Amino acid sequence: MLRPVQAMQKKIRTDIILTWIPFSGICLFFLLYYISTFFYPGGSWADKGAAGFSWLNNYFCDLLDEKAKNGQYNSARLPAIVSWVVLCISLSVF
Repeated sequence: MLRPVQAMQKKIRTDIILTWIPFSGICLFFLLYYISTFFYPGGSWADKGAAGFSWLNNYFCDLLDEKAKNGQYNSARLPAIVSWVVLCISLSVF
């Protein structure tokens, strides 16, 4: 059986961990989503022939499509989906 001081210390550690999980998940989400922009083959709503991901002309949801706006296979889809899964799991703790 835990003493009151030990129980309180354990609760504080648990609270700290539960606080850092959502924060870490959000940071990891942004990092993975940023990395996935490098895999985007190209095209946007403004210019179908553009190369790569444009921060001005593409939407974040363009990374989740099966095909890029230029018609090619979207290789950025898998890391973008993984980043969303990380975000959902980490925020579920919140």
